Amino acid sequence: FRLVTVVSMGSLCSNPKSDGSSKSHKQPSESEAIIAFLKGEMTVDALWSIFDKNTDGTIDRKEMEELLIETMRVFYISKDPKAQPPTTEELKAGVQPILEKTWKKFDKDHSGKIEEDEFKEFAEDLRTQHSDL
Repeated sequence: FRLVTVVSMGSLCSNPKSDGSSKSHKQPSESEAIIAFLKGEMTVDALWSIFDKNTDGTIDRKEMEELLIETMRVFYISKDPKAQPPTTEELKAGVQPILEKTWKKFDKDHSGKIEEDEFKEFAEDLRTQHSDL
């Protein structure tokens, strides 16, 4: 599974701060969160909280699809900042094969959901792939 292959193709909320306080602050956009995570400026747990939109303690296929689309956008821009990134529609058109490969690789217990431990492995894989760009 290499997300990079596809890339080469062409709210206000109250969240705990890292110091343990719970002051209200604006949550980063999904792309901003991915960038911050890839730079080591956001934890896996914080990234999880952004993409577990229904707060059920798992990442479902729809949530993973959204995460992959935003990640593809970030990777594309990282690879060639001067190029026009693909539209969301173009990214959606290419995400299904990546979603299937991601699911096979990271849904280790075949539950149909990505649990936190599986997500942590997925997130570290993203960091590795991003560093290889």
